[in-house]
Amino acid sequence: MTAEPWRPFVAVPVADEVKAVISDYFARQDEPYRFKVAQPRFLHLTVRFFGEVPADEGPVLAARLAEACRRSEPFKLRAEGLGHFDHRVLWVGLHGNLPALHRLVTNVTAASSSLGTHVEKRLFAPHITIGKAARHYLVRGKFEDWLAHHRSAAFGEWSVEHLELIRTVLAPQGANYTLLARLPLG
Repeated sequence: MTAEPWRPFVAVPVADEVKAVISDYFARQDEPYRFKVAQPRFLHLTVRFFGEVPADEGPVLAARLAEACRRSEPFKLRAEGLGHFDHRVLWVGLHGNLPALHRLVTNVTAASSSLGTHVEKRLFAPHITIGKAARHYLVRGKFEDWLAHHRSAAFGEWSVEHLELIRTVLAPQGANYTLLARLPLG
């Protein structure tokens, strides 16, 4: 019997202190709750989503990612500002050592390009997804006004010292994540 394919992604974990500030910030807002806001434990910066990967290729993927991470030094990121993609996805922006982040993304992509079924068609845009629009999301003008008022919200800084390889298992009640590997930088 063949094992079910994995749906992995590799991500920069967000520091617990930053997750707490983000969570507290959105707990105090009324309007963003037209968005389904992610639980703090699920907040991360996706570096690469792989689509389906055969389970027996999981160790190869982890080894390639580990090597890519060894070629990148730790760096700092800062979560600041709010934005959206097409009025459907609400996100927190990222600042700090973005050149180091982009080098890491390039290394990860080069090391793992032959694995997985997903091919990213968009340019990498560093962000932390906060929520997705509910069926009846905010009226665009009202949302734009709210967003302009909160565009410079600051949530904190942290040091990126590793990536995480995570497996997603889709279920009717939502996605379940399993940590497959912690991949140290440097």
